[in-house]
Amino acid sequence: MYNLSRYNNCISLGWFCGTAAAMSYYGLRSHASPFDWCFSNFESVIKVIENNFFDFMKKENLRENGNNFFLDMKYGFRYPHDVDYNFNLEYPNIYKKYMRRVEYFKCSIKTPTCFIRTVKSAEEIKFIKEKRKYIYEVIKKENPDNEIIFLLLFNMQELPDDFLWFRLGINEYDTDSYKMRVMFDSSIIFSEFCRTEILSSDNIIRNKKFDIRNMKMRDTVFHLLFNVGEEELMSIFKKYYYNLDKEGIYLWGAGYYGKLVLDLFFKAGIKVNGIIDNDISKFGILYKGIKIIPFSDLKQDDQNIFIAVSAEEKIEEIEKQIIKSVFANISNLIEMCEYYKTKLIN
Repeated sequence: MYNLSRYNNCISLGWFCGTAAAMSYYGLRSHASPFDWCFSNFESVIKVIENNFFDFMKKENLRENGNNFFLDMKYGFRYPHDVDYNFNLEYPNIYKKYMRRVEYFKCSIKTPTCFIRTVKSAEEIKFIKEKRKYIYEVIKKENPDNEIIFLLLFNMQELPDDFLWFRLGINEYDTDSYKMRVMFDSSIIFSEFCRTEILSSDNIIRNKKFDIRNMKMRDTVFHLLFNVGEEELMSIFKKYYYNLDKEGIYLWGAGYYGKLVLDLFFKAGIKVNGIIDNDISKFGILYKGIKIIPFSDLKQDDQNIFIAVSAEEKIEEIEKQIIKSVFANISNLIEMCEYYKTKLIN
C-alpha cells in the first residue's frame, strides 16, 4: 500500500525533541526543521503548515517562561533549547535561525517527503481520527506523494488501518537524551522499517554523517558505550597513550562524565589506577572499586591521565595543574569525542 522508497526527505513534526533525536540516530534526519526541538500540539503544527508559517516566531506572540524557556502564545509551542542567557538580546538570531529552517522545510516538502509525528495524547488520537482529510490535504499540498507516519505509545488506542502508524514499546516518553535517541529501538517492527523502508541507504549514510557532526558529547559517549566493541575502544585510547597495557590510566573527574568514561575503560579492559578529583569531600570514596584520590597522591612522572570533564575552560585549568607537578600523557573527553566523530564520518 505504501511505497516509501520514493521519498527524498524525512522530517519530524514533533511532539517533543525525542522524535528528531531518534530520527537522527537512524539516519533519517538530514537537517534541522522548525518542529524538531520544541513541545508542540499536532493541531497547531498542521495549522502552521497550512498557514505557510504566518506569524511563526513573531516576537509579539512569544513569552518568556523561566529557565530560558519561551512560549509561542499563538500556536502553543514551548521552546526549551534556544535561549542561553537573555531572550530579548538573543531573539534576532533565534528568529533568523528558525526562518532558515522554515525555508528549508518549504523547499524540502516540494519533493516526496515522509513526516513523522510522535503522538502526544489520547486527545491527539481523537483529533487525528476526526480530521484525517484535513491533515492529509495539508501535508500533501506541496506534493501529493508526501506521507505521514504516526508513532503511538504502547498503551494508546490504535489508529484505523488507513493511517500509517506504529506502536512503540514504551508507555511514556522519556526526555533523557540517550533514551530519546534510541526510542525507536523499543519497536522491533518500526526500527526495521526505519532501516529499510523510509529512505535509500545512500540517504541514510549521508544523514548519519549530518547526525555525527551535530552529536552532543553525552550522545557520543553513549554511542561509544553501546555501539563500539572492546578492541575498537582500546584502539581509540591507544591513539593518545602508547603504554596503556603496561601502565594503566588515571581518570580525572569523579562527576557525571567521569563515571561514564570509567565504564568505557572497563569495557575496553583498561586498568584504572585511580580517580583524581579536586573535591576534598570525595577523597577516599570507592566508585566501582576504584578509589577517588587527590592529585597530590600522584608522585611519579610518565603517568597516563584522562580528563573526563565537559567544560573546555575546566580542562585547561586541570592541564595546567598537572603540568606544574608531573610529566604525564594527557588527553581529555572533548578531544576524544571530536576524534571519534571525525573517525565515524571518514
